[in-house]
Amino acid sequence: MKRNPEKIKSALRPALFWDMEFDTLNLDAHAHFVIIRVMERGTRKEVRALWNYYGAEEIKTHLLSAGALNPRTISYFANVLQVKRSEFRSHAVSKKHNTWP
Repeated sequence: MKRNPEKIKSALRPALFWDMEFDTLNLDAHAHFVIIRVMERGTRKEVRALWNYYGAEEIKTHLLSAGALNPRTISYFANVLQVKRSEFRSHAVSKKHNTWP
């Protein structure tokens, strides 16, 4: 199946990418950034659109290797992807750096 990046971009809110020029966003070249941003802050519709575009395995790879994810995002996608929270790189980092009393 051929991927259509323009169709997927039209399903995303430009406000999700407030820190860059939305028109220059390349879904293939910036896949890690796009996946993390949408999985953390996107609507269900946006998450579904990316899921259909990238597929579960590619999304899983990027989420597991992400340096920082919200604990809620980790819990949700651990359940969806049927993996342990400890498999997420950011889960280990957040536990290690939690030094507040």
